[in-house]
Amino acid sequence: RKERLELIKKADIAYYNDDAPIMSDAEYDKLRNEYIAEFGNEELNYVPGNTTSEFRPFIHTEPVSSLGKVKENDTVKVLAAVEKLWPVVLEPKIDGLTVVAYPNKDGSYNYVTRGNGDQGDILPNFISKYEGIQKKNSKYPIRGEVFLGQADFEFINNVLESEGEQLLANPRNAAAGILRNKERSRWLDRLQYLTYDVLEVDWTEDEKIAYIKKHTPFNTVKVCQFDTAQETADNIKNVYNDYLHKGKIPVDGVVIKTNQENSLQRYGRTGHHPNNAVAWKVEQTGVITVLKDIEWQVGRKYITPVAIMEPVSIQGSVVEKAS
Repeated sequence: RKERLELIKKADIAYYNDDAPIMSDAEYDKLRNEYIAEFGNEELNYVPGNTTSEFRPFIHTEPVSSLGKVKENDTVKVLAAVEKLWPVVLEPKIDGLTVVAYPNKDGSYNYVTRGNGDQGDILPNFISKYEGIQKKNSKYPIRGEVFLGQADFEFINNVLESEGEQLLANPRNAAAGILRNKERSRWLDRLQYLTYDVLEVDWTEDEKIAYIKKHTPFNTVKVCQFDTAQETADNIKNVYNDYLHKGKIPVDGVVIKTNQENSLQRYGRTGHHPNNAVAWKVEQTGVITVLKDIEWQVGRKYITPVAIMEPVSIQGSVVEKAS
């Protein structure tokens, strides 16, 4: 039991703090779910992540939590979750880094990482168009996700390869490294920021999205709604595919949110997550291809093995190389 708990916490630190996952999402979910089934969730009832002494700390005005989860193939639980929260909206679960934009009186924002949910770090640099004084300024903190699109990820790696530098491992870790760099990264403006929540209020999701569009400079996620709970549950996978392929954003699921007013007051929260929303997680599948060759990329600081593979489609992108 102790070893499994330590492994889960080690995986949390590697993913959220070090941006260097030690296992796949599927392996992590399996390990965590098996532990909870056998021992309960009391020891895991926390928000993973932490702050770093390199940046200025910031106390969040309300907990910036993760979400509870339901699996794609557990259709009974998916429908039950939709019915419990009805009426609901669907939003993309972006595979990026949570950042909360806190408004200042002068019209600028402080951009703060999630950290441990209660305290995060003020980022010293952010996407250029959102730095400094803005024409629109919210009264409330705005939560969103910073991510690196696949096209930009491939562009950066092509440049790094031509310079003999170490390639980026994957879009999420690349975005984390760019954003958390104390020096301003040359790739910072390749990042994107999509917002989806207003803190310190208990409005409907429709009201939150409308507020962000009217009172902030930020882009919002695309929200979907259906007429019935059953229709919603039946269409979640289609919505996921639309976000992934048409929206061209890195997603690893769909968020099911109640569209009721005062929903936090009604449903409450645990130490780990609020109960007025749940994340539908897509089933992870392996992809098989052929390893054709390994190239040794020699940079100024690193020697990186690069796998040359038969082209294979992974979540809508064709991959031929992997470090």
